[in-house]
Amino acid sequence: MAVPHALLALVTEQQATNAHLAAIADSLDRIAAALAKPAVAAPEPEPKRRLWLPKPRTA
Repeated sequence: MAVPHALLALVTEQQATNAHLAAIADSLDRIAAALAKPAVAAPEPEPKRRLWLPKPRTA
């Protein structure tokens, strides 16, 4: 009979789907934990010097 074979295939697919969903849930938990942390501000970039402008003189 093909019924036991079909049931075994269904159980195998269900186990694979459950493992996949568990991996997705784990990833979402890690993303949520990362978003809960306060963001670190990036350092301010130094302004680019225009080559056609003279250098500022320091006294």
